[in-house]
Amino acid sequence: MEAAKNEIGKPFEFEASLQHLVARQSEINSALEFKELQQEQLLMKEESHAPERAWDHDHLQEIEC
Repeated sequence: MEAAKNEIGKPFEFEASLQHLVARQSEINSALEFKELQQEQLLMKEESHAPERAWDHDHLQEIEC
């Protein structure tokens, strides 16, 4: 318990490294979110240009509307 009390006043020795890694993680997360957003927009664009399709249940095939 005494050792823990002695550590309370000391600065965290890996603070600079931690801050650098947290900043890098934030950059990576932003890049991934941006890439995901681009993919969603591309899918939406493709869906808006694709012909509408339906199923012919009597013949079990997909048909264009």
